[in-house]
Amino acid sequence: MSSIHSSRRLICMQQCLTILFILAQLSFFMIHYNVTELVDSLVNSSLLQAISYPVVFFPILLFIFIQLIAYCLWASWLVFITISNGELFKLSNIVTYGLGIIFWVVGMIAMLSLNFHYFPGSFFAEPFYYSLWLNKSNHFILIVLLIILTTATLLAYINYFYYKRHLFFGGIFLLFGLVVGIVWFYNYFLLFTVRAPYHQTKPNIIMIGLDSLRPDFTGYFGHPTIHTPNIDHFLQTGVTVTQAYTPLARTFPAWVSILTGKYPKHTGARNNLVDIRQLAIKDTLAKRLQQAGYETIYATDEKRFSNITKEYGFDQVIGPSMGINDFLLGGLTDFPMSNLLLKLPIARFLFPYQYANRAASVTYNPNDFLQLVDYALKQVHQPLFLAIHLCLSHWPFTWAGDNQPIHFIMPERYTSSVEAIDRQLGDLLHILKKNKILDHSFIVLLSDHGTTLGLPHDRFIEKKNYVGDLQQTKKITMARLSAAPHDSLDFKHDYTMETSYGQATDVLSLKQYQIVLALKSTNSMPHEIKSFTLLMDIAPTILDYLKLPPLENADGLSFISAFSTQDTSLHSLRKRFFFIETGDTLSEIETDDIHIEKVVQRKLNVYQVNAQNGLLFINPNNEKYIIQAKQRAILQGNWMLVYYPRTIQTTFSHLSFSTKLIPTMKWMKPYYVLVDLKSGAWTMDMTLPLVQRAPIAELKLKLKGFYGDEIV
Repeated sequence: MSSIHSSRRLICMQQCLTILFILAQLSFFMIHYNVTELVDSLVNSSLLQAISYPVVFFPILLFIFIQLIAYCLWASWLVFITISNGELFKLSNIVTYGLGIIFWVVGMIAMLSLNFHYFPGSFFAEPFYYSLWLNKSNHFILIVLLIILTTATLLAYINYFYYKRHLFFGGIFLLFGLVVGIVWFYNYFLLFTVRAPYHQTKPNIIMIGLDSLRPDFTGYFGHPTIHTPNIDHFLQTGVTVTQAYTPLARTFPAWVSILTGKYPKHTGARNNLVDIRQLAIKDTLAKRLQQAGYETIYATDEKRFSNITKEYGFDQVIGPSMGINDFLLGGLTDFPMSNLLLKLPIARFLFPYQYANRAASVTYNPNDFLQLVDYALKQVHQPLFLAIHLCLSHWPFTWAGDNQPIHFIMPERYTSSVEAIDRQLGDLLHILKKNKILDHSFIVLLSDHGTTLGLPHDRFIEKKNYVGDLQQTKKITMARLSAAPHDSLDFKHDYTMETSYGQATDVLSLKQYQIVLALKSTNSMPHEIKSFTLLMDIAPTILDYLKLPPLENADGLSFISAFSTQDTSLHSLRKRFFFIETGDTLSEIETDDIHIEKVVQRKLNVYQVNAQNGLLFINPNNEKYIIQAKQRAILQGNWMLVYYPRTIQTTFSHLSFSTKLIPTMKWMKPYYVLVDLKSGAWTMDMTLPLVQRAPIAELKLKLKGFYGDEIV
């Protein structure tokens, strides 16, 4: 058999094996993520047309093209080392053919083993994760396989340089290695350069957000076991607000309120992914600082549900690209080859939707995002306003290489993610210090909202504290404790009124709305502010600190006097009314076992896509129904009045002639819940003495005045 014919057979064999490998991945992927159901939902949704938009279609096409090129290079490299080693050692055609099969198998196993090494949460890493032998031996297996492939490559290049064979393919791989090496060296060099000093008269404004961080999950606020030294140190050395709240416990509405100083009711940002054309954002903190000569940067490692763009007043927006492809490419591209390509130094250019993306939790590395921030900061040579939001402590509370045991329940995963974001905060502060940005700065550390995890007392109501007829409490939903065994049928033990799940799903759970808030400057003295303070107060306080004009029609109030003079009385803050509301809710997120594909499937019909920029936003017609279903509440002093809108209640009953359960739906009238936050007493009966002690008429009047026709 001629060597040319043998080479063609070898190439054909390895190509066929590679194609089968790709098809097997696609098959397993489709089964694991229920892709057929998602496709069916997409076909029947308003988003199907969006796939044809160039801004959506071309990134998907580019991603597929990069995968094909990568697999072509991979298969060509295997052919190159196989034929070169066969020629170098003068092997027969049959032996060379067998060597090609061996190299292909070794390369495939090495790819899967590397995928497990870097991304143990990957679906394709599960055989290594669940097999005790493979799990313990993977490091050794990987070293052996890499030694085999590296040795084979070196021998192939002996054949390339000494005998001048296969110059085209050998040159391609040399060029590829050279480009990767140069980019890696350039990135490495950038990390160790320091921003050039310049004369600065205005203080930098640094705002650091930690997503979903509950105050009671920090050492400073008394958690007995959690390790959060960087957060604790900031709170201990800064001016810490102990009673700070957000009006809506979702990231996008919270940040719009931070930047505008307004309630979501007044900005229009009453859910995640509201179309910017519907929002009142003409006057923002970023725009004010931009006008005052600041370079304004917004940076976040997850934009999937929070589209903060340059239109809010930012010169730069750092992080993964946003839009519908953030869902399609950022969250549903878990394949061994694409995962490993993210480790290349050019990955941030090749994969803008996946690189440094917290939403792609399988491949997310916290340091990748911080490097993007570091690169940007080195280019700043004027006063800086940096608003950065870290999302490591947000669901799913896992990331690449987190080393969390598989048996962890949700609160344990959350604890692990909070400790990880504390380390990320420490690394960020080091970067800011290295670039000499902390030397003359006003720094705000905050969380956009809290979260509930199915823990006892995640709600502040208890059945034993109810005043009145307990039959009325059947209207209040009950949630399963996350620590309850999955196979348990003891409903009295597993389900409780005292707990809840998620963010902005339940106004009776202030753990979702209470935030971490602390401020620090070069001359501030550590102390606590115990007055009732809101997220919207941050922008007015910063502008007051800089002696700049206040924002137009802001709901927030400045508490700069308490920051600078330690005057914690702040009568205007203590006597204020405060309004909170829920976001859009669905049963798929109010659980400790969330499946993102089910959430996406349920929400597809709610969204539309902007054909110009690919951004996803809520259909205004659907948003009207979401707003109607919101829970709302007013807080003042020790009192909280909660308004539940009209809802549909489903009950099940037996027909007299059958054992089959028949569902019956009926409308439940709106109702109120009054809570004494100091004693814990609460009631749904507005005729009891507890209600007479509360300023119930004023609370109802204020609530109705704020929400208008939304309160029936």
